[in-house]
Amino acid sequence: MSVISNPPYPSYFDVDGSPLENGYLYFGAANQNPETNPITVYWDSAYTQPALQPIRTSGGFTVRSGTPANIYVSTDFSITVRDKNRRLVYSKLLSDGQSVAEVNLQYSTQAITATAGQTVFGLSTSYTPGNNSLAVYRNGLRLVAGVNYTETTSTSITLSIGATVGDVLQFVTATPINPSSLGAAAVAYVPAGAGAVATDVQTVLRETVSVTRFGADNTGTTNCYQAVEAAWQHCLANGKDLYFPSGIYRITSENNFPFGRINGLPPTSLLDCKNITIFGDGPTTILRTDTINGGDVIQLNGAKNLHIRNLYLTATISGSGAGSNGVSVTGGYDNITLDHIWCENLPSLDKTTYVDGGKALTIQTPVSGQTVVCGTLKATNIFAKGCVYGFGFEIDLVAASTMDTSVDVDIVAEDCREAVIVSAGAATGAIPANWSMGVRVKAQAINCMTDVTLGRAHGVDVECQVITTKTRAQRILNYAGVKWFAADTVANVVGLLAAYAHNCNVTITGNKGECASIAQIGGTSTGSSGLSASSLNSRFELGLRGTSVSGDIVEIDFGGNVADSCTFICYGSGSPATAFYLPSRNNTIVFGNLHTLKDLSVQGAVKFTYTDGVNSYGEINYDDEAVTFRQTLGSSASLRVVKVLNNSGSTVFAMRNDGYLSTAGRVTASAVATVKGVLPIYNEANAFYGYVPVYTSYTP
Repeated sequence: MSVISNPPYPSYFDVDGSPLENGYLYFGAANQNPETNPITVYWDSAYTQPALQPIRTSGGFTVRSGTPANIYVSTDFSITVRDKNRRLVYSKLLSDGQSVAEVNLQYSTQAITATAGQTVFGLSTSYTPGNNSLAVYRNGLRLVAGVNYTETTSTSITLSIGATVGDVLQFVTATPINPSSLGAAAVAYVPAGAGAVATDVQTVLRETVSVTRFGADNTGTTNCYQAVEAAWQHCLANGKDLYFPSGIYRITSENNFPFGRINGLPPTSLLDCKNITIFGDGPTTILRTDTINGGDVIQLNGAKNLHIRNLYLTATISGSGAGSNGVSVTGGYDNITLDHIWCENLPSLDKTTYVDGGKALTIQTPVSGQTVVCGTLKATNIFAKGCVYGFGFEIDLVAASTMDTSVDVDIVAEDCREAVIVSAGAATGAIPANWSMGVRVKAQAINCMTDVTLGRAHGVDVECQVITTKTRAQRILNYAGVKWFAADTVANVVGLLAAYAHNCNVTITGNKGECASIAQIGGTSTGSSGLSASSLNSRFELGLRGTSVSGDIVEIDFGGNVADSCTFICYGSGSPATAFYLPSRNNTIVFGNLHTLKDLSVQGAVKFTYTDGVNSYGEINYDDEAVTFRQTLGSSASLRVVKVLNNSGSTVFAMRNDGYLSTAGRVTASAVATVKGVLPIYNEANAFYGYVPVYTSYTP
């Protein structure tokens, strides 16, 4: 059985190379003229739906009722294709099992102006005589083979009657070519979807550049740096997207994958990457650096207008010089997007005072003295597993405070030393009091040692959900089963560590399990040139539960600074340390049903409800003259408006609805002649007790 047309339907072209519109297809017995010896062909593979010949074409496709359709034949056959004017396009004998899609034609047109009486014409293109692959036209009228001319050889014809001087004879030949040698430009491509514009395969393929087309090895066997570099430079020059098909791409010789400015830190300007997208097939596209002394997989040094997605990043090191990061942003950036990036088991080194490398996504710019722009970066669906940290923003405070930066990150960090860290060194110059770093992070932290770390952070917004299934001891170990950092102990297992957070907003929820503490909040050493080094004017919403060893919410002091003028909203996180409540701290604390408010300003009435929590039975207000106290229970004269209680909760003094007083503070007195008047007094049971005289004079 032969399927003449298979989806995607092969295109038929006229002699001018255009898709064959309103063409005619004839199918005949083998080695016979299909137009005079037709055979039955079918629309279905069961041979139950005969197709009426000739089969028509539309847009270059065989169609049934205007819709592209397959044609089936069960024996050897011959085929003839004609255009809408019945001109021969193609004629061929095919064998059973061979599809029209396997046969391709190359057309050639030649025009010759005749001399007087000329009969023999030589062709520049050879053809096969006798199979209707030659069409001859004289002044636009088609001549009939065997009547008006004979095919003398494969490169000449002889007219039966000599031509008139000036006659124009046109010769159109159609010769089959090997499919393996057919250029992609000759193969039509019609995209799916209404209104899609037809093109050719070559154009479609060139819309995206694959690194394998430049010789990149995707088996992980050889160093593919040169091939990737060549592909990248081609994309930069032509504004094409760069594609990494599934496989392992390995770079050695201390290099990174060559995106951004390769040399110079910091660069003097940003490299415009023309909104190119570098993309792969997800976790099956693996980019790996195998270096001696550390090679970040992707180092975006001074790049702008670049988009990276669907890649898995990992690395190995064999020396002790440096570790390797997944995506490292240095030297400035703008309009960078990252999406669906997987980073796993990135190697790091303990440098005694810090951990080098091993970071999934790190922004380490701007640096001191840098003037190149640090603009927008958005990272979504970042997955970090077995990394020193998932996301980190490590900058120079003075340089960063001059930049209008916007960094937006969504990340899942699992088995990391720190899920999220925002930190900077001590400032050497002035920092604006209300400056914001422009960083927002939404994170999920799974079995991390520390979930959120803020050190000298300004205007940072972090939302983190914590999930824990491992012990404290397990969470201070890296993927190789050793400590991330020699100095790490179980005392470092903390949900939130905020040392100097200005104008920040932090929400952390979930379960920390065994930990040193839920949160450690306070300050660091001075160094922000005039600004307090305390955590200041920040909001901490703490809904993280766990089993703390050193206290739930602990105030820390790294250099004489603590937490001032902050708001703490605590639920499920245990109690804040008493130091947070000191009036000198000026903090607002909400812990369960306890609210500690500092310098509270109220507009309108403060109303007190009864046990239903709705109806008001008393209020404190202001009437433009003084503070007022009002009971709203009823109008009875005996109802008390204000009561004063002693330390045991007993009423010692009260003011009634009718203005009378009740008091327990009474003593025996004698009548005195200079009584001006009397004031009724009621006892603590609200029963009339007697009168208080008002004297015009009195001598004790």
